[in-house]
Amino acid sequence: MMFNKSLFFLVTGLLMTSHVFGANAPIKLVVTVPVADLRDGPGAAPDGVVPPALSQDLLTPGTKIGQDSQALMNEWLLKIDDPSVPAGWLKVEAIQQPGLVDGQWQGGVAYIQANQVKQVSRFPAFNAVVRSLWANVVRHPSDKQATEKLSLGTCVWAEPWGSYSIDGQPEQYSSVELASGKKGLIKDSNLYVVHANVQEDLEELRSSIVDLESKLENIFYYWGGCSADKIDCSANVYLVLRAHGLLIPRNAHPQFLKAAEVAAGTDLKPGDGVYFRNTDGKRMNHELMLMEEEKLVETTGRGFSSKTQTKYPETLNTCYVASKDYFGCPVAQLANDREFVLPSGPKVMYLRTFFGSDQQVQQLRDAFLNPLKIYKW
Repeated sequence: MMFNKSLFFLVTGLLMTSHVFGANAPIKLVVTVPVADLRDGPGAAPDGVVPPALSQDLLTPGTKIGQDSQALMNEWLLKIDDPSVPAGWLKVEAIQQPGLVDGQWQGGVAYIQANQVKQVSRFPAFNAVVRSLWANVVRHPSDKQATEKLSLGTCVWAEPWGSYSIDGQPEQYSSVELASGKKGLIKDSNLYVVHANVQEDLEELRSSIVDLESKLENIFYYWGGCSADKIDCSANVYLVLRAHGLLIPRNAHPQFLKAAEVAAGTDLKPGDGVYFRNTDGKRMNHELMLMEEEKLVETTGRGFSSKTQTKYPETLNTCYVASKDYFGCPVAQLANDREFVLPSGPKVMYLRTFFGSDQQVQQLRDAFLNPLKIYKW
């Protein structure tokens, strides 16, 4: 649709054998289920347990193993050899969830159940991404039963299939083949087609991101969640940008490091972020996105989402907050290094954007189309 698939595989293969990984290229894996948990140790989360307000994690019973993130269908992973990993588990590097380690950009390291991935000789190419909360894959448009259900942010290679009318309403479809081995059709309206080397209107891109973000309201908060039914604060931003063909770091602090500085609150635009840290800390541990005027969006597990603790009581979800309620001032008065107070303690804020220039956006677009480019950031 946008570029030659065979050429993509050739370039990817060359990169894989280059100095990026050295002579001993690691084993390549792809995720074969719609959503797979990435854990910080080889242990599964307990089933059917909802973390209470103020809780940060779901531990494997009898251990300190918690949630790290989630990986979606077709996602690229590298196997990390570790003889201490028990049977049924794999230690992996999640290339499409970048972080910064000792000054080097790389994928996040976590553990995944072995039956949720398969080994491949080459990574699948992507030219589209799911932009709806969930997208059904069907054998034929007339089918009422989906063969697979894909989360927001799932990357696919989509080929035009054609139009089909139901009740007189025509709908365009594309064909996809998933790492699970299933093939089917997906509505074009559920996909964001990613164009290589095409300069975008940044204002239109911001508007589309804010529009999609508005559909995430009330999605369940889950520490380490990174899918359409449960997300944490950084995954909220990460998934919405990934659903627009932009690959950014997975977590708040590396996002802060990768993003460009916004000089003042008067320069903040929809889609930009407000990051903050504890006054006695060095790493960013939370973030919000500016939506419009004085409204921001936050994904929180604190059980409240305003300074007064009266809005959205007893909730763990994605919700809107007013700048004056949250920060004690209008957006125009937000500033880098400014201190403010939340019920959880004093914080220091920083203003950042991923839309500072065409070059910045293009780098994120290039990384989406070929995630191995994160190693060159």
